[in-house]
Amino acid sequence: MKLNQSQLQALDFLLFRINTLPNKTSEFTNLQAVIKIDGALWTGSFLENTSSNSVVQKSINAIGGTDAELFSYRQCNQSIKAIDQLVPIFFSNQSLVDFARHTNDSLLLYKELAKLMTDITEKNLLPEFLYNAKQLSPNPNLALDYMDLSSYEELELIAILDYPSSKN
Repeated sequence: MKLNQSQLQALDFLLFRINTLPNKTSEFTNLQAVIKIDGALWTGSFLENTSSNSVVQKSINAIGGTDAELFSYRQCNQSIKAIDQLVPIFFSNQSLVDFARHTNDSLLLYKELAKLMTDITEKNLLPEFLYNAKQLSPNPNLALDYMDLSSYEELELIAILDYPSSKN
């Protein structure tokens, strides 16, 4: 399934929220998207830093220090419009939330989330990077702090996996 950067960022935020659902019984603790880039499979985060209700992006301030800009979900922030569109769709479907809370079936979860992704039309105004990028194949030892994805209009979502997984 081909997704644009905003859709992948929204999916990343949603996977973080699923990983931290209260009363969760599933074994999944670190769900991540797997994407194909130039024939190689990668995983990582499409958002620099995430909390339960916000996205944090770092920048350099006027005196050469580092600032953290907080974009809070549900506050109509232009920078995270795709996230603001996807999360309510997911959480308004209680049976899907309950399924995500209790399932260990990553294929069925992938299929259900893929259906939701087709309705996401909004765009985020966030940097287009893959943070903590880990190549799964052909070189599973390759790890990068970040990858610039701005030259890719769309990327192919291959799977959702629990990484690091004990199934490796």
